[in-house]
Amino acid sequence: MTYTKPLLKRSHHVLISDTGDVCIGEIPGKSKVLPHPPSWVVPALEALDGAHTLPRIGKELAARGHTVSSDDLVAFVGALAGFSLVEEGARPSSVLTAEELERYDRQILQFVLVDEQRVDSAVVYQERLKKARVLARLHSQ
Repeated sequence: MTYTKPLLKRSHHVLISDTGDVCIGEIPGKSKVLPHPPSWVVPALEALDGAHTLPRIGKELAARGHTVSSDDLVAFVGALAGFSLVEEGARPSSVLTAEELERYDRQILQFVLVDEQRVDSAVVYQERLKKARVLARLHSQ
């Protein structure tokens, strides 16, 4: 999948060990350890905030003095996607208001953790809940 503005899933914090290994996420089975990654990886992870395109991230990394090709950056984000660590950050919700997105933020965060369908954004699950209807049939006796 190609991401317009990739977002490191909010449930996956970036931790750096004393030996230089980078761990993305803290949940067993959902996290990924990158042993001794190149110096540009941590700033790239920080830039995966859903607000920047990959070309923009590449320019920011270059401005910080990191040398990374656009192909390497695309491959890196693709690898993260393969481990279900990123989602599309540019996807605005046409169903949920800004207030609803804020109200259900913690719930959407939980959807990220259990996302087995690998949807573009966990917001999709909250949209499905909003669209769902429950029909109760009352019987008169």
